[in-house]
Amino acid sequence: MKGANKMKTILLLENNEQQRILYKQKLSNEGYNVITANDGRTAIKKVNDYWPDIVVMNPNIPDIDIVDVIGNIIIQYKNIPIIINTGNYFYGGSAHSWQVRGVMLHSSGFYELKDTIKTLLNETKDVECNPITEEQLCGFFNSEKKNERLCA
Repeated sequence: MKGANKMKTILLLENNEQQRILYKQKLSNEGYNVITANDGRTAIKKVNDYWPDIVVMNPNIPDIDIVDVIGNIIIQYKNIPIIINTGNYFYGGSAHSWQVRGVMLHSSGFYELKDTIKTLLNETKDVECNPITEEQLCGFFNSEKKNERLCA
């Protein structure tokens, strides 16, 4: 269980290198420990390795479908807050069925993202963690196709 005085950790999934660097710098300046991933496979592995308190993700990732990334994260962390940070309005309507806690549009700006992160971290009690092995990820690490379903 994480202590109340520990620095909160954010997993930032962003495939755009400039955005990733910018958000990491700004969130670090706000006092967060920021772990980054540039694709879905790396994000899923880092969830298991670092136990983040919240995940902020751009759904336009190159390697696998974002629904599979979210599903595999939720397998490991039952109630982890996930924010989709996107410029695409499509994700707003779908987010509730994915157990996503917030959808932010890039145009909303950093301050709204920062406020949403702070609000969700204050609302969320300790995140339940169920570390899993690579084999338990429904063949995820053996999947080579972006849109291949990971679980039957």
